[in-house]
Amino acid sequence: MKIVSPNDYSSATIQDLIHNAESDVVFIGDPRTSVQPGPRMFDRMADVVRDSEAGWVYADAVDHARIGYQIGSIRDNFDFGPVLGISVQAAKEAGIDGDWRWGGLYDLRLRISEKRPIVRIPEPLYHAGRTQAGAAELTQFDYVDPRNRDYQIEMERIATGHLKRIGAWLEPRFAKVPLTGEKFPVKASVIIPVKNRERTILDAVQSALGQRANFDYNVIVVDNHSTDRTTEILRKIGDRRLEHIIPDRPDLAIGGCWNEAIYSERCGRYAIQLDSDDLYLDDSVLRRIVEELESGTYAMVVGSYTIVDFSLKEIPPGLIDHREWTRENGRNNALRINGLGAPRAFDTSVLRRFGFPNVSYGEDYAVALRISRQYEIGRIYDSVYLCRRWEGNSDSALPLEVANRYDQYKDWVRTMEPRHRPGACASIGSTYSSVTSRTVWRAPQRPSIRSLSRNAHVFCVPPIWIRRRKDLNSARASRFTAILSPSWNTTSRSSIRNTACSTSRIRSGTCSISPQACPGTSSSTTARNVAPRLQITCTFKPVRGNSFLSRETSREPMA
Repeated sequence: MKIVSPNDYSSATIQDLIHNAESDVVFIGDPRTSVQPGPRMFDRMADVVRDSEAGWVYADAVDHARIGYQIGSIRDNFDFGPVLGISVQAAKEAGIDGDWRWGGLYDLRLRISEKRPIVRIPEPLYHAGRTQAGAAELTQFDYVDPRNRDYQIEMERIATGHLKRIGAWLEPRFAKVPLTGEKFPVKASVIIPVKNRERTILDAVQSALGQRANFDYNVIVVDNHSTDRTTEILRKIGDRRLEHIIPDRPDLAIGGCWNEAIYSERCGRYAIQLDSDDLYLDDSVLRRIVEELESGTYAMVVGSYTIVDFSLKEIPPGLIDHREWTRENGRNNALRINGLGAPRAFDTSVLRRFGFPNVSYGEDYAVALRISRQYEIGRIYDSVYLCRRWEGNSDSALPLEVANRYDQYKDWVRTMEPRHRPGACASIGSTYSSVTSRTVWRAPQRPSIRSLSRNAHVFCVPPIWIRRRKDLNSARASRFTAILSPSWNTTSRSSIRNTACSTSRIRSGTCSISPQACPGTSSSTTARNVAPRLQITCTFKPVRGNSFLSRETSREPMA
């Protein structure tokens, strides 16, 4: 066995690599990184592919642990390391669609993930040298660099196709922002969470207090028990518009500090973000953002910012305007990228319905995804904000363990969000679980279930494979899972029905299966943007509380 390092990741190159593979597992390497395989790296990765029936495996390197792959790990810069093991059979089953210039491997990964597990081996199987800089190397802001626009458009198209296939794509239809009966002390509040920012907090507060607006506003600074001179500096600011809050709890993260502000009786009708080391571009920013919130049916507005150093001198890549965001597809593509931009402004009534997660990284991303699921987000593409990049940034020079934790959290957010999208039904959020060294699919514990009577239920589920009847017999039964079919033909449906009833420990009961659309989706199972679903209606008399369906079903055809 050997590592193949392609010159590019185009569709043609990846297809040729799979077609010419000399084994059932092909190993793809990053040509920019030197790899010294461990004594059993090839055997170990190949064994995991075969034993777990994975489509794609990756491993830790010496002194470099990686994170596990989740359903929501659809970003194109996921760190698999410089060595991949890909099942040739899984790759051929998945296929690569389109004439992709850069995204052939990315497209293949997403297609494989729809049918097979992607497995991390938490063992250091090789030593990797330092990655050489190159055109393909991604940095924090590459996805918004105008020079990479064509690349990003291709990646968005690939990710959008994936979301449509799994039923997680949202059409550009938005709910109206509901009228609020709440009373607010001011029209707008600038929210500044802070901890130990004695070098920058005064600049930030003065930037907020210096806004010229034709409405009342205040500045709410949530001082998270600073131990430097931050608290002292804030107390010396003699402006009645400054609301200085010190939380009762000492254990709040940035998201928790935001909650202290927005649920406070001092919070205004709109809540506008300002980080404690950043500044507004000029004195008209607050007025412009509020006008944007009031001009359309927006629950949230996001501006654009310019990257500057500590002395406020512009540094590359300069303007970050997130023009990749479109009304038609922005909230879908948001699942692929790591941020939406700044500054962020919210309708406080809507924001109070959801609140922020109590974390210090990704809290804004999580709440933006939640809002965008229902409401439209407005955009300002001109720079209105100066974002300092300096050694004090919360995401500056992160240790590997912290960076992994941050990435894992955002992937988890991306995993949870599509579960609640109307077209996803029961499929999104499924996870992989090992049972006696065999990987099986585990359906969500509570898929879309509609009660018909005391002993009748309708299960709305996506198509995956059943392995063998004995697998179902050996699994514990669960009331909230479903047996799934690979196709719509009569033979398959009959086989599924018979298997379900014969393996369920049911004394008497009937199961009928029909290819119908999930509630809340298109009425056609062949609709372009709706993944097909089976509607399984079962009337049964369970024994000892068991249902007709097993908790775990795997994905291969029945023997």
